[in-house]
Amino acid sequence: QEKFRLLFQDSHFLAAVINEKGQVLDINSCALNFLGKRMIDLKGINFWDLDCWAEDETLQIKNIFNDNKLQKNINLEINALTSEGEHSIIDFTLSTIHMNEDYSYIAIGQDITQRKRREEKLKQAYTVFNNTRDGIMITDKHSNMLDVNNAFENITGYSKEESINKNTRILKSDLHDEQFYKKMWKDIQKNGYWEGEITNLTKNREYYVEWLTINSIYNEDMEVSNYIGILVILLSKKIKMY
Repeated sequence: QEKFRLLFQDSHFLAAVINEKGQVLDINSCALNFLGKRMIDLKGINFWDLDCWAEDETLQIKNIFNDNKLQKNINLEINALTSEGEHSIIDFTLSTIHMNEDYSYIAIGQDITQRKRREEKLKQAYTVFNNTRDGIMITDKHSNMLDVNNAFENITGYSKEESINKNTRILKSDLHDEQFYKKMWKDIQKNGYWEGEITNLTKNREYYVEWLTINSIYNEDMEVSNYIGILVILLSKKIKMY
């Protein structure tokens, strides 16, 4: 019990102990801060009557406690309001605790609002990435492709599966000499980017002319971790290589 008490109070999760009727027995410091309440104000209140819940959540939680099942193992995402009225998304778990012949429940919550917002931004960015008309490729620092978009597949003829982990040299034509590429990489290393007209080869060994922009992506130590290349077709007619 003492170990449980220490873990309960020191946890960075929102936590509450609830009796078999659904009434609050204890709430940890993290949850009290979230609610902006004191324990004396909450002890004995129905868990579903906490003022952090919206009407739909209140009914959902009340139904969970009124389903007459002793053993509960519930996990769901639920909306809540902080003491300042800010909307939050909580990863909510409710479990049964047995103590001899008695039982109670422990509710654990983790505020995942920021994570969900980041996930949504990533989804939006990936939608733009896949649906832009310009070809895009993301590589590691050694120019091995990590991801390409739909336009890249259409331009080059290489599918995503065929491109991943392949070096960008598979696109290289024989129309540019070694000095051309040396200057390109010198500019990238010096300025962090390069842009210019270049002729490359499709999977079917056809020439195509593009305006290529390469940008360096740096990590926290200001070391190059990735490159992003953007391909804009200048000559739509592809010339067969003989």
